[in-house]
Amino acid sequence: PPAPPGAAPPVASAGSPAVSLEEENARLASRVLELEGLLERTQGLCELLDDEGACSVDGTCLSNDGFAQALRARGAWLLGLLALQSCSSFVLAGNEALLASHPS
Repeated sequence: PPAPPGAAPPVASAGSPAVSLEEENARLASRVLELEGLLERTQGLCELLDDEGACSVDGTCLSNDGFAQALRARGAWLLGLLALQSCSSFVLAGNEALLASHPS
């Protein structure tokens, strides 16, 4: 029969389910510590971009330098795409007669 709520845990003997639960708890506790260490080592690799700044898990706020970097990177992409669009318009203009004679 199940123990009533608030009752003291049963005394565990070797090979009993309570011992395996204790081992599982110890294994999970060590895994939590391992993951917390991994979180500390990788913190900051993922950049949070926000106009007003972003705050990390521990509550420290990041500066807006990430926004300026993102603006430069996105601006470079936009200029590159604009140049590519201009090239495609030159190709279309050069083949305008062919396109006019073969309508879709």
